[in-house]
Amino acid sequence: MKSTILTFLLAFTIFSIVFTVAASGNDSQLQNMHKTTNPNIFYDTETLKYFDIRENGYIDEIYRVEGGKVVESISVEEFILMEENEKNEFQYAQDSFPTISPLAVTWSHIYNEFSNYETRIFGKRASIIQENPGPGSDTFTLSYEYTETFSTSTSLTHLQLRSIENGVSYTFSNSRSINSSHTMTIEPGYSGYWRFDPKVRKSIGKIRNLLHGQFISETSVTTMYPTHVNGQLDGWLVAVKTKL
Repeated sequence: MKSTILTFLLAFTIFSIVFTVAASGNDSQLQNMHKTTNPNIFYDTETLKYFDIRENGYIDEIYRVEGGKVVESISVEEFILMEENEKNEFQYAQDSFPTISPLAVTWSHIYNEFSNYETRIFGKRASIIQENPGPGSDTFTLSYEYTETFSTSTSLTHLQLRSIENGVSYTFSNSRSINSSHTMTIEPGYSGYWRFDPKVRKSIGKIRNLLHGQFISETSVTTMYPTHVNGQLDGWLVAVKTKL
């Protein structure tokens, strides 16, 4: 019984320390904030705005971008409910199988896809940081630029990657970019910038690896690759605003 109580107290102490450090790292702002369904976004009861702890800034303007253009405004509440992914560790194919003479029968691969769906990747700053010292709110037109490449959950050979390109149920794209601009309203005493969260397809499946036509092994892999309309990267434009 004593050991159980001690374990609980230790766990509670560690949690308290971690939370205190996190709060102090964000100027103790989390003390006035409530959790949301996204573990990185809190609701500030003082400003009545949403705060992203990863960027130490508020997010209040969000737009869906398609075909290189802003097509609609998205509420923060709707945005928070969207699935959010971190980019996979590997971005490029790497040679991991032994080299065999080109004259001989070599490796071949077949990709069996289990699922393929649309999702969002947490992106990065895509514009300059614009300051507004005041005295009033002001609206600025900020240019933004972003490029997204495919990524995989494990290192692959070029031939393995080719099997995924040929086997996915939704057209594969290695890389897509966007370069545009949009207006942002910044309150006095704040700075603001555009973050771009790319829209990607997430494919989950297995690669069958064959040597001389004989089955050798299977490789489980998750691949994320950018979606686009007319060659322009799709995604979400997120206004991030921090106090000066």
